Amino acid sequence: MRILITGGSGFIGTNLMQHYLDRGIQPVNLDWNPPLDPAHAPYWQNCDILEQDRVRAIFQETAPTHVVHLAARADTDEHHDMGGYLQNHEGTRSLLEVVRETPSVERLIVT
Repeated sequence: MRILITGGSGFIGTNLMQHYLDRGIQPVNLDWNPPLDPAHAPYWQNCDILEQDRVRAIFQETAPTHVVHLAARADTDEHHDMGGYLQNHEGTRSLLEVVRETPSVERLIVT
């Protein structure tokens, strides 16, 4: 099992990373923020999910079988924040396209 977590540097992502590491699984953390836990640094890929070519390259390099999509901006104002729209909507759409193109992916969890 090869797991890739988008947003693995956030609160939930950090705990999910640790869950897998405790079980001997080394997940890839795809996030634009560095990990909260320095022990997770070796698994971090610095990337914005809007950078589709970079996301695609990471998927090709790591060949994940399972993807957990946690990346999102929670600090958005639904009426005025184009950045939040781009990150949450377009970023997810872009990620879904890469997942669709990646034959190794067996499961996708979107939260």
